[in-house]
Amino acid sequence: MVISDFGEVGSTLKAFISSQTTACHDTLKWAFKEKNLVLKEALQHFNELQALWTQVQLEFIAGIKKFRRQYEIILEGEQQIDKCRAHLSSCEARENKLRKDLKKAISKASGDGRIYEERLYAVKSLVKSAQTELNDKVSNHEAVKMIAIKEGFINISESYLELAEKAIFIFEAYEGIAKGLPDVNDNDIQNIKYTGGEYFFSCRFF
Repeated sequence: MVISDFGEVGSTLKAFISSQTTACHDTLKWAFKEKNLVLKEALQHFNELQALWTQVQLEFIAGIKKFRRQYEIILEGEQQIDKCRAHLSSCEARENKLRKDLKKAISKASGDGRIYEERLYAVKSLVKSAQTELNDKVSNHEAVKMIAIKEGFINISESYLELAEKAIFIFEAYEGIAKGLPDVNDNDIQNIKYTGGEYFFSCRFF
């Protein structure tokens, strides 16, 4: 359930990124049909920033996948434990059957008693071995779970922090470009000056 949930998170983020990119490209196409050079330049810069933001979000999705992998590791361990339990149950069932067969052989005073005793001894050894293996698997898996969860949450925390830091950087640049757009009124629309491009090129991108 958890694994599929995080898979859905990744798919949803990809769809969100795709919608963002489409909207930005369509806005740029619209701008280039306009005669307003200020809008063209500003939206071109916004589009370049959007490309950076897309890259950052894709890196974050990679972090989500890495986090999801920790739960896959836990699931794989649990599946191994289930196999060990099934093996132990099978050995115990064989032991119980041999005990019944031995009891019948003894009650009938047949010569098969010795054979059943030898088989029972061998199966008891298998049961003991299977129980030891199961105990070891369970103990080891508890350690694996703790390590996986700790590493997973450290990694996803770092991914979120990196996303936040880069988002601040990119959208401060967005804001700078937007603030560089001129304040206009009907009287000076033909004499506006755009300074946002200067802000854009003054930014140092990662």
